[in-house]
Amino acid sequence: MRVKISRLINRDPDAPGYFDAQELAVDLSKFFNDFRTNGDQFISSNFFMGMAAYVDVIGQAFDDGRVALFSKKDIKKCSVPVRYTGCQAIITKTPSSNGLIRIFKIRNNIYTGADSRYGICQDKKSKVIYVGYLQPNSNGRYDIQDRSWATGKVYLPNIATDITPSWTSRIETELYPSYWDY
Repeated sequence: MRVKISRLINRDPDAPGYFDAQELAVDLSKFFNDFRTNGDQFISSNFFMGMAAYVDVIGQAFDDGRVALFSKKDIKKCSVPVRYTGCQAIITKTPSSNGLIRIFKIRNNIYTGADSRYGICQDKKSKVIYVGYLQPNSNGRYDIQDRSWATGKVYLPNIATDITPSWTSRIETELYPSYWDY
């Protein structure tokens, strides 16, 4: 098909037959949603607009509060909302929340916004990474507590007691990813 360059450059913005990105995304989502079967999730137009970010799932948390890091070849990417760009995640391997992704911001310092909240930290001496409730002590060290997410009740003994972290970060959000998010 041959077209004059001037017609392409000076074309009418509301000319029929031309899609902008939003219209195409809406039409594609309608098309694919027509083929849904029982239990399939709706596909929103944002899926086709690239309005998603990907975080690296760098390790897995176990019921003792420790995080085991994956090797470089085993690190997976997971689709998350755009506001979590630049974050990392760990996957939970405990019976109560198996498969839950916990997203946190990458930090290289002690983040005071994580104090007295659920977070993740690394012990400076042993290099062990813990996930739990970060409780600061008056001497500048931290206790990592095992607290109930539902009631806030503290379970004893602590996951780690009187540690000096090299970095801390708050858990920003948690989500159960679907098959399509990986």
